[in-house]
Amino acid sequence: MKVKDLMLPIKQFPVVDSKTILKEALVDMGEKNIGLICVVDDQNKLTGLFTDGDIRRMLLKNQKQVFFLIQRRVLFK
Repeated sequence: MKVKDLMLPIKQFPVVDSKTILKEALVDMGEKNIGLICVVDDQNKLTGLFTDGDIRRMLLKNQKQVFFLIQRRVLFK
């Protein structure tokens, strides 16, 4: 068995550029059902990966800001 036998085609991965807003990237991640987003540059070269774990750590690190956003959204509906 070779690695290529286990690899997923690139079209099955969510691919975004660095200017894509997080919401769009998350929607794409959810639709493809893979816990990562491939970030590419203008030449379509991979510049990084953004995982669901990265998002979770970011939210945990910025807990007060996220709570404020949720509270503000509820108060101003």
